[in-house]
Amino acid sequence: MAIRRLKEAGYLINGMCNFRRADGLPQRPLHLTRDLEARLDKPVIGHDTALYWRIFKTLGLAPVTPQGRLLPSLKAE
Repeated sequence: MAIRRLKEAGYLINGMCNFRRADGLPQRPLHLTRDLEARLDKPVIGHDTALYWRIFKTLGLAPVTPQGRLLPSLKAE
């Protein structure tokens, strides 16, 4: 039941993925989140996005650059 709700709510990137750009440089899921969300029309959560969300939330901060739907939901205190 929980997996079905997750599929309806968004996409979870499982594991610590490292994608490569055409020039061979590594690209984390965080760098792809906005593009993936635009294509899928649902939130995308990767390990790095979740980690940064928890860090920002714990410190009472908010990101200054747009990085998908999850991180902008935070407000600086």
